[in-house]
Amino acid sequence: VSQSRYEGVVVPAYVRLLKPFDMRGYTGTVFTIDQPVNEEGDYVGEPTGNGIELIQAINAVAETFDITDANELTNYIIDNQEGISAKDIFDRAVKLDLGYYDDNGDRVSPGQFIQDVAREAGFDGLIQDADFYFGANRTGPFGIRQKGMQGVYPGTLHLMPFSSEQIKSSVGNIGTFGQKAPT
Repeated sequence: VSQSRYEGVVVPAYVRLLKPFDMRGYTGTVFTIDQPVNEEGDYVGEPTGNGIELIQAINAVAETFDITDANELTNYIIDNQEGISAKDIFDRAVKLDLGYYDDNGDRVSPGQFIQDVAREAGFDGLIQDADFYFGANRTGPFGIRQKGMQGVYPGTLHLMPFSSEQIKSSVGNIGTFGQKAPT
């Protein structure tokens, strides 16, 4: 266990993500939409693909929290139906500021919106390139280089499981997940 001067704590642990919403560009999760066409090139039937499932999840979350701008995100996915990365979808949600207000009236970030969408779509957690979003070489408004998060270097990932049952200490364990503990 190590502790930084910012009171952050790093605990060695095993994390089990079986179906992550992986936001590491095109090496991560990619969404597509397949639209069948006939010999004349006209659309026939219903579109399929994980992009359709994601759009359905976006619409469900948007309806739950009364987010009216989510159609801009779904149109973005449709416009890029040959393949769009989870990272691009996350970045667009941030750009569109697709947050919402919780029951207490507090603003919830676009990152939480994407987490809610990923959960609704059946994903079990998020993977994010921490260096890209929080590292020393990131740029802010007007291209100004920003100070990075301490301990974040190239290759650092943020693993965000949706359930505490997906995390276990690596102290005294070999990393397997099962009914008996410790394993």
